[in-house]
Amino acid sequence: MYEYIEGKEPDYEKTEKVGELIGKLNKIMKNYTGELPVRDKYFFIDRYLEIMRIKKYDKVEAFKEYGDELWERIKNLPRGYCHCTI
Repeated sequence: MYEYIEGKEPDYEKTEKVGELIGKLNKIMKNYTGELPVRDKYFFIDRYLEIMRIKKYDKVEAFKEYGDELWERIKNLPRGYCHCTI
């Protein structure tokens, strides 16, 4: 998240529909045989560091160290389909 955006409670009738759609997506993806995209450290961390450098953000090196440490911890985790609901 880049900034706080004021909001209100969700419409629960709509959230139920979203849950149904996510359930359908899970069933469809369970049988998916195609190749999933592989994302690397550049995609998740380094491209943001580049933006910070362009913007001359003064704490880039601290974020680089933190990003390097995080990447070392997650780089060998199992990979697969994820839609960020579980």
